[in-house]
Amino acid sequence: MAFRLFKEKNYSSWLIKWNLDTWNKFWSTNSSEEAIEMLKDYEKPLYIFIGKNYQNRDTFNDKCFEEYYKRDKTEIYEFKC
Repeated sequence: MAFRLFKEKNYSSWLIKWNLDTWNKFWSTNSSEEAIEMLKDYEKPLYIFIGKNYQNRDTFNDKCFEEYYKRDKTEIYEFKC
């Protein structure tokens, strides 16, 4: 089973059963370690979609996040850890 996380609030936190505070914390962090900790208990494969307006792209600059797709500032990462 795969999960997809979306940056847009229209696709909100209910996709992975997070409350809105946790959802916002995930998308506002600049820390790879914090993002990894929040995702580590989910089944793999786990994919993270990042839209063109997302600012904290460095959060996914870690060996646990493998670039799966990239085009025109739209990216999908596979969470590997």
